[in-house]
Amino acid sequence: MTTAYLKNNLALMAISMMLSVLLWFTVRYINAEPEFVKQETVDVALFYREPAGSLVRTAGPNSVRVILEGTDEQLKALDRNRITATVDLTEGEPGQRNYPVTLNAPASARKVELVNNYVQVTLEPVLQVSKTVEIATRGRLNLQKGMFLTSYTTQPETAQLSAPTRFLSRVTRVQAVFNLNEVEEGKVVRADLEALDADGKAVPFVRIDPPEVVIAPTIMPDIPEKQLLVVPEFRGAPAFGYEVQDYEVTPNQATVRGEFADLASAYTIRTEPIDLSGLSANKSQQVKLVVRSGLQLKGSDRVRVMVRLRRTTPDPPNDGRPVGTGGTQGQ
Repeated sequence: MTTAYLKNNLALMAISMMLSVLLWFTVRYINAEPEFVKQETVDVALFYREPAGSLVRTAGPNSVRVILEGTDEQLKALDRNRITATVDLTEGEPGQRNYPVTLNAPASARKVELVNNYVQVTLEPVLQVSKTVEIATRGRLNLQKGMFLTSYTTQPETAQLSAPTRFLSRVTRVQAVFNLNEVEEGKVVRADLEALDADGKAVPFVRIDPPEVVIAPTIMPDIPEKQLLVVPEFRGAPAFGYEVQDYEVTPNQATVRGEFADLASAYTIRTEPIDLSGLSANKSQQVKLVVRSGLQLKGSDRVRVMVRLRRTTPDPPNDGRPVGTGGTQGQ
């Protein structure tokens, strides 16, 4: 009787058990404390896929704001270092425009989204110009007794600058710092190049190619030396109506080394020719020194020469009457 009863009511018993479990979960859910969802706003670093070589980014944010949403546990478990934002500028156009931001984030939180989906970025066309590399020395030599730094050469002697016009126009010189503490016999020194303005400050958004120079010092035993007056060599004539008023050489002396017989007959040292052909404005440039046979330069082989012009023909008189007005002769 009992076995037959169980067989006949087995389905009913199974349904009753399922209803009991479901009721238990329902009561527990009702009595459970609710999960509180929080929001946080954080700054995330913004990375750029930079434009092609003909354009350069001159303005744009370095970060974007991101909203995070989730429970305390979800927000604590979220690895925020894995949240990244990028802007693709590879197809960008000159000028100031809005570009979409791509957000990548792990799925730990309920929601990770950008406050703003676009950022404003400025791209500018790039121009190129070549400039002579100048060397500035720092520090003190630490050579063996009786050894001296007689001269040095730099390679390359010029560098190619690439930048938007408004930044490129601010560059007055390209300079590398030669640290004398690093000078050793038979060793070259590498120095980074900087594009500097008139105040000696680095100009932003300037690409320098190559980014560094190699300085090869010449170290020799002590030999006689002498200071010579630097005399610039000119060729060609300024434009019609102009003449050279004066010039300034910086530095105006150079130290050379050599045998006493060679030094005795040396009083001046000339520069490479400076072309004045057709010149109608003041001109400043770096030029190499030309060292005569038997002598060696001590220090840099370049000087800066400033040539100042003046007009030789006076400006036409101006009696206050408009050009083309007839005079009063014969009246």
